[in-house]
Amino acid sequence: ELGVTNAGGDYWFVYNNTLFLALNSNSMSTAEHKAFMEQAIAEAVAAYPDAKWRVVTIHQDIYGSGLDHSDTDGMILRTQLTPIFDEYDIDVVLQGHDHTYSRSKILYGDGQTHGAYQFQLDETGLDYDWDHAYNIATGEQIPLYPEDGDTAGQALQSAFQQDNLCYTIEDVSGTTVVNPQGTLYMTANSASGSKFYELLATQQDYIAARSQNWLPSYSVIEMDDDSFTIDTYQITADGQVEAIDQTFTIEKQENAPETPVEAQPMTRADAVQALYEDAGSPAASGSSFTDVSGDAA
Repeated sequence: ELGVTNAGGDYWFVYNNTLFLALNSNSMSTAEHKAFMEQAIAEAVAAYPDAKWRVVTIHQDIYGSGLDHSDTDGMILRTQLTPIFDEYDIDVVLQGHDHTYSRSKILYGDGQTHGAYQFQLDETGLDYDWDHAYNIATGEQIPLYPEDGDTAGQALQSAFQQDNLCYTIEDVSGTTVVNPQGTLYMTANSASGSKFYELLATQQDYIAARSQNWLPSYSVIEMDDDSFTIDTYQITADGQVEAIDQTFTIEKQENAPETPVEAQPMTRADAVQALYEDAGSPAASGSSFTDVSGDAA
């Protein structure tokens, strides 16, 4: 077994056309998570060749927007898991931990070298030291909640947060994306309404939408071979159901570009030439128009 702690280990299953990879993110061993994913995907592809989608579930929200966790312990494995999710073509990551709702933009790794971080056991040996991240290579202890006046601790925390800017925001727009290169990260709020946390005061650049209305909420996912669609709702005090986000859809289309291709700007000479050609006049090169510079914008 891989990714094992007292809470369990990593496991996978296929439901209809989707491979679900459940990672026990209480395990700090990303090497084991990667080995599990490689093994699970190989087995699933062999046994279920028609599975079109790959969805990861993790507890910690490595791309969330809650005050309590998203910029501290929630992103402890971000620098390590992001390139792994890229490598294994993960379409969607379903997250929790922050008891807020958020939907990311489409993200993939920036291709740069980053530090690797983890938690270590506290002095009792029974639980993690949740107040510090540890740089795996250097052993450096990084306070996640430095006290006022602790300039050295604040500098370490700032460097840790800067290093976790390890993502690229894919150049897509709208609420339907076609053949994205990157991954969608969804963070679920409390469905029971038993616990809620605050949102961060400032919405991160990687977040497309977020919500905290202190009401129970849930998401409905519909999938077929060509599309993944998610809708999220909240239940009001009088039992009414309301949407808290727009419907978001990922489409997989054969022979379609991964991202929209922006039209290249035409020079004035190009525009004049195009007008002449559309009117049926003999084609003329841009250099034939002496009053228009061929490289004018």
